[in-house]
Order: sequence, then structure tokens, then C-alpha cells
Amino acid sequence: MYSPEKSRNAVELLFLILKYSINRYVGVSIMQLYTHSLFPPGTYQ
Repeated sequence: MYSPEKSRNAVELLFLILKYSINRYVGVSIMQLYTHSLFPPGTYQ
């Protein structure tokens, strides 16, 4: 039996996972930028 409540919960869960993965990706990018600004390429060669 089709339940709109269940599908809505699934969509919310999907958005939550999407938001989390985007936040993690952005966080990693910011960390990489931060470390590159702290240690410019060439200082640790």
C-alpha cells in the first residue's frame, strides 16, 4: 500500500544525506584552502 507519509520521510532523509555530504565536501575544501594558505606549495619540499 502506498503511503505518502513514508515517501515524505524518505525524501527528507535524502535531503539530509545530501546536505550532510555537501557540508562535508565544502568543509574539506575549506580545510585544504586553509592549509594551502598556511603552507604555500614549495615550503615543504
